[in-house]
Amino acid sequence: MHPGNILLGSAGEISGIIDLGDAIKAPLIQDLAVSATSLVEAAPHAAADPLQDLIDGFCSACPLTAEDLGLLHDAMIMRSILSVVLGRVNQTVPPKDRPRAATAASETGLRAILALRLPAPQSGHSGGCANE
Repeated sequence: MHPGNILLGSAGEISGIIDLGDAIKAPLIQDLAVSATSLVEAAPHAAADPLQDLIDGFCSACPLTAEDLGLLHDAMIMRSILSVVLGRVNQTVPPKDRPRAATAASETGLRAILALRLPAPQSGHSGGCANE
C-alpha cells in the first residue's frame, strides 16, 4: 500500500484507502507484486519479515497457486523497473508538473529486490499459499 493512498481522519487515524493507479485487468499476482514492491522500496534493508507477512496476509484473502507465487519476484522486478523509468522520465519535467517523486527510493528498491531471496512459503499453505 502506497502511503499516498491512505486517507487519515482528523485525529490521524486511518479512515480509508483509495488506490486506482493500478486498476487494470491483470493476473492476481500483479496486485501482490505492486504491494510487495512498495514495501521493499519503503524499507529496502528490513523487508524480509514484513514481506512474508504481506504474502501470508494476501494469500489468506486471495489464495494463489504455487505457479503464481513463483512469478512474484519477476513481477516485483518488472514493477520496480517501471518505477525507476517513470521517475527518470519525470526528472525531465519541470518540478511543479511532476506526478512522481524522484527516483532515489525506486532505484534503491530495485537494487534490494534484485538481491532479494523471497522467503519460503509458510507451513499451513498448500504449495505456498496455493489452493490448487
